[in-house]
Order: sequence, then C-alpha cells, then structure tokens
Amino acid sequence: MFPCVGRYPEPDPEELRAFTDEHGPLRMLLSFQSEDQKKGCAGKHSGDFGCLHPPSCVRKGNWCQGGHPALGSRLTLSIPPDAMDRGLFGELSVQLVLLLTPCVLQYPNLETQLTHMQVFVYSPSNVPVTAPYSFFRNLPAHLDCGELGLHGLQCASSTDLFHSSRLLYKVEREKCEEPEQESSCPPLQQNLSMFLFLQHSDPFTSHPSDVVATEMLLEHHLEDILSNNRQVFSNALQYELKKTLNAQKHRNQEQEKLRSAAEVILSSAISIVSCSTNLHFRNACLTRMKVCDTHELSASFRLSLQRVTAWRFVPRGRCHATQFEEHPDTDEFARAEI
Repeated sequence: MFPCVGRYPEPDPEELRAFTDEHGPLRMLLSFQSEDQKKGCAGKHSGDFGCLHPPSCVRKGNWCQGGHPALGSRLTLSIPPDAMDRGLFGELSVQLVLLLTPCVLQYPNLETQLTHMQVFVYSPSNVPVTAPYSFFRNLPAHLDCGELGLHGLQCASSTDLFHSSRLLYKVEREKCEEPEQESSCPPLQQNLSMFLFLQHSDPFTSHPSDVVATEMLLEHHLEDILSNNRQVFSNALQYELKKTLNAQKHRNQEQEKLRSAAEVILSSAISIVSCSTNLHFRNACLTRMKVCDTHELSASFRLSLQRVTAWRFVPRGRCHATQFEEHPDTDEFARAEI
C-alpha cells in the first residue's frame, strides 16, 4: 500500500550504543499493514475496528471477519516557518486511508447506522502519535456534513478517549418525532476509521539519532502543520469521506425501497387471512404463527419478514467469510413462518 521504507542505511553499532547510553533503550510500538488480499483486513492498530461478530438477527451463514481499507489521497503538506526554524526540513506528506467496519457487503438488506468516526495518526516510522486535539476538535466545522449525509459530528472530550493516539467523533442523529416500529433486527452500528500516515523524506537525515529527532519535531509541530494546511486537508478529507459514505447513502435508499415493498407484502398477506371465509385456513395460519388473532398475526409476520430479508446472503469475493452456526431454537421456526 505504501512505498517501502528502506531509504535509511543500517545504523552504526557504536553510534547506536552511544545513543542508547545517553537517551535510554528504544521503545517502539509495532504496527503493520496486512497485504493478505484474501482476508481483506487492515493491520493492527491501537483502536477498535468495531464488532466483527454477526448481529443477533443473522442466524446462520457467513460473516466477513475484517474490513476493506480504501486508499485515499496523498497530500503534500507545507512546513510552516516556525517548524523550519527549529530544524524541520524536507518533503512532508500524509496518506489517507479509510476503513468502515464491520463489513456488511454480504448482507445488502441488513440495516446499518454510522455511529462513530475515529482518527488515527501515524509517524513516518508507522508509530502511533498523539493526534492534535485542538485541530481535530474544530475539524467538523470545516466539513459539509449535509453533503456527507450526516446530521452532525461531535468530537468527544479528551476524558472520553481510550487511547491518546485516537480522536473519536460521535455521529449525531436527527431527532425523529415518530416512534420507531418494533424491529427484530435493530440497525447494525458501524464505525468509520480514518488513518493518517505521515511520510517524510530529507536527504540530509540518515542517522538514527537524526531520524528520531526529526520525528519528535514533526510530532511537536503537527498541530501547526495541519493548521497551516487546513483548507487543503479539509477538502481532501471531505472528498474521501463522500466517496466512502456514498455507498452508505445508496444502501439507505435501497433500505427505504425494501421497507415499502415489505409493507405491501405484509398488507396483502394479512388481507388474505382476514378476508378468508375458510375457517380451517384462518386457524391454520394463526396456529402456524403461534398467535391468537389477526392483530398478533400482523406483528408476528412483520418481525418474521424482517428476519428473513435480513438473512439474504450475497457472496463477495473480496470478503474473508467465516461460517457461523444458527440458533436452533429460533431459526427453524422463523424459516417455517415464511
């Protein structure tokens, strides 16, 4: 996904020993990018990719155990004069990667809801660094949430963060006065992770001590660097978010069509039972659905129809699916209902 970081020569053992004697042993957090296309997963990081287990309404089938990172834009960042006065030179850029989890591509009828967005920042050595809280706290004001199909974004306070290298946004929901109908499968909550991989090159930086000093400068001035490139960064992020969330918007539109069709099916089925003059047929329907009257039949049939449509499975070659078992006490009955 990224160019191989192999521009630095092997450190001199004597110089490395002198460095560790003066500054102490190096402590690095290992991170990596998986290139296993079969799994389609991103590498390990310090945050949470979201629940990888199937929701309770999906009883049997396959569930994608990972996500599908989307490689976004690579932006060239200008270094502000103050940072250059401190010794930060060279070429600086940031690579954007977006990841929506959990993956629901194999279940096109499963209703989803984006609840959180999170930002992770990595140094040129792929080590998580503290994201500038002030810059990202004000970032939603520079994004067009309406174009993204979002009601709003609220940055969590620093006390709500589980990791200092992660910034969390809560997606605000539009208040709806109408009560929601009972559903056998509530919307599956999804998270959108945004990874910022900083990349820096300087032909005059080669020794390990210089590399460490440069990355310390970069982290120290990261707030100023991003603020200096706010307009370019915000425009690029808006574009990448729009690309990622467009599929989500299309999915919601298809869900609306599906709900309208389900109401027609439900109304027709209940009318057939209610208007039937065949007492044996009516009783058989009520008995089969384990209800006492047509009012209970309507509610029970609605839930059954929701479960069956949510089960629709469409294989995807890019998904690494794992088989999971059904719940025998409920699955057999639900299939028999329809």
